[in-house]
Amino acid sequence: MTEAEKSAGANRSPDQIVPIDFTPNQETTRRFSYRFRWFHAVVLAFSVLSSAAGFFVLTARSVFIEVTPSSAEIEISG
Repeated sequence: MTEAEKSAGANRSPDQIVPIDFTPNQETTRRFSYRFRWFHAVVLAFSVLSSAAGFFVLTARSVFIEVTPSSAEIEISG
């Protein structure tokens, strides 16, 4: 079997491709409409809280209470 016969067999198709009539959609394009839903509020609230927590974690400073002498006791009230 030659290369031409192999490639000719690969191009044969049992089904014939038949063109169909095409008519473009005549409807006007729908404008973008945004409907605010409760889920969007939940996602927004979660994003704000996460951003605030991340900002606090990245910018907060540690507070150290150093007692002199080291054997003294400290009491914090208020």
